[in-house]
Amino acid sequence: MTVTERRVVGLEAEPVDVDLVNISIKATLLPKIIEECGQKGVKFLIVHSAGFKEVGEEGIKREREMVELAHSLGMRLFGPNSQGVQNSDPGVSAYANFTFVPMKPGNISIIAQGGGMGELMKLHLHNVGLGHRLYCSYGNEADLTMPELLEYYCELLEAYYDLMDDRFRIKPSPSLRRTKMAVNIFGSVTESADTRSWLTIPEHINLARLTLPAGTYDLKVDLLGHRGEVLSTQTVPGVAVVAGDWTFLSRRVF
Repeated sequence: MTVTERRVVGLEAEPVDVDLVNISIKATLLPKIIEECGQKGVKFLIVHSAGFKEVGEEGIKREREMVELAHSLGMRLFGPNSQGVQNSDPGVSAYANFTFVPMKPGNISIIAQGGGMGELMKLHLHNVGLGHRLYCSYGNEADLTMPELLEYYCELLEAYYDLMDDRFRIKPSPSLRRTKMAVNIFGSVTESADTRSWLTIPEHINLARLTLPAGTYDLKVDLLGHRGEVLSTQTVPGVAVVAGDWTFLSRRVF
């Protein structure tokens, strides 16, 4: 929908086809907007709105009915309770997101459940001049799932993510097999929606980079506190370094 002066104009007034609609309105108003999108032939919805399964039984029901309505009209849905997506490719320059970090083209992409953690990662990349390529924070994951998003990333970027998630161990897709980059992602699993993302942001992030000849290495990693003191030391065995490729390791001190 577009806003002209103080008058709201519906999608039916748009003279061109619309593929994607970005929605940030009160949750209870979404059904009418979704119906309007379906009538227009919209294929995808990005829903920022909160007030769904993260708020309890009423929100769970509202979320289920919203997804059923979208599917009945031939649409897929990203979110709800999501921060949105970004694509910094100058040929696309998609900004369906609310964020405080400038979108600068780069070679690193991020998939995050919570926008707080994802935004912090983008901030650190920006501060060291790296930028980012693709970004999404999917929130409640009511329809489009993280494995689907990851497979799209892999097809587009030819990157391999070794995730601690049974959904990938059971049926790895071809695009996840033909890859070059390895990233370990550590997270937590809860039975309810995660509303604690801002509480789980680390106070400090330490980065280190090594240039090594191709081979297999056992790495000893000192985990540092905020004053630079060594809190613990871990040995990471069997780290494979392939010529011309990057290998990423992630460790967290709780």
